[in-house]
Amino acid sequence: METAWVILADYAEIVNGKLYLVGGGWDAVTLHRPDRAQQFGIAVALRVPWQETNQSHHVTVKVTDDDAKTTLVKVEADLEVGRPAGIPV
Repeated sequence: METAWVILADYAEIVNGKLYLVGGGWDAVTLHRPDRAQQFGIAVALRVPWQETNQSHHVTVKVTDDDAKTTLVKVEADLEVGRPAGIPV
């Protein structure tokens, strides 16, 4: 499995299989009020090779500081991409 793309946005949502973004495509943020939480959305597309379908995969998305030394946000999930019934490997 590999990452196809990652997009940072002010807001991201999937509805009926379509990705909707508001203010998408930025790569840095300046906190004008560091004492307040900064909300944002992360959209990630993954490529799963045919031979890796119908298997469990663990995914971790981390947002770090500029030096990649401090993890600011970490999200983990398990996913499985299936293939149509009756289709051989």
